[in-house]
Formats: sequence, C-alpha cells, structure tokens
Amino acid sequence: MRLATTKGSAQLYFDGASRNNPQGPCGYGFHIGTDGANKSNLIQGSGYAGMKKSSNEMEYEGLIEGLIWATRLDLERLAIFGDSELIINQLTGEYAVINERLMALYEKVQALLAKNSDLVVTFRHIPRESNQIADSLANQAIATRVNVTTCNWSNINSLMATSWS
Repeated sequence: MRLATTKGSAQLYFDGASRNNPQGPCGYGFHIGTDGANKSNLIQGSGYAGMKKSSNEMEYEGLIEGLIWATRLDLERLAIFGDSELIINQLTGEYAVINERLMALYEKVQALLAKNSDLVVTFRHIPRESNQIADSLANQAIATRVNVTTCNWSNINSLMATSWS
C-alpha cells in the first residue's frame, strides 16, 4: 500500500478594505507563500464584494478565501498574518465576537479549520506596513471591481511534491 504524506508549511496574509466604511465599495486580498530561507509565492487573490460591508467584514472575507485556497495545499503548518487587531484577537479567543455579521464570518473560519483539523494553524497580528501585498490586492479589487486568483503552479508543485511510502 502506498500512502501520501502531507508536508510543508506556508504563510497566509489577508486584508480587507471598505471605502467610506461601511457605505462604499469594498474588497479583500490575500496571498500565500512558503516560509523559510527559500520563500516563494504560491497563490494570491483579490475579490470585489460590492457595497456596504465593513472593513472588518472584508478582513474576514480575505481570510476565508485565503483559507479555502491554503487548505487545498495539504500543508502541515499554516501561519496566518493580518493587520486587524480585532480579527486576530477574535480568532485567538482574546476578544469575543459580538457583531452578528462578524459572527457568521467567524463561524465560517472555524468550520474551515475544523475540516482541516490536522493542520497546525497559528495567528499573528502584524503592523500594516508588513501587510502591503494583501492591502494592495484588496484595493486592486475595489479599483477593478473584479475577482482574480493567480496560482504559481511551479511553486505549488514543488511544495506538494509527494513522498510515497
């Protein structure tokens, strides 16, 4: 019998934006890359979400979309980075989720994590300056009003090179 083993670790950065929060156009962005000495870009995405959503809702949307893609990579570990203190602290349990709309999004994140219980996930709050790619993608989504996800298949294939036993 041959068994595939999961391996590898990655970093997921997410961000959300809402112009005229929460009345204007809004979008999210995320990017996933490998960590360690040989950092490489794996997947990045941006999405336009219409109007009248808060920046916090968009932060969650960026995280959810990033998690959907990250969980397809059969990783052992995923480090998640965001510049929203509220969202990161809600996910680590330091802050309660009170807003009903955020609770629905929080529950989506928890469901994605529960479906991938073998994945070791860490959350870390970072300064906005350290989240420029995801921020740029969120703003690109608002400017273009389109959803785009790009995959670097060469890097993904290298990460997912499966060892068989």
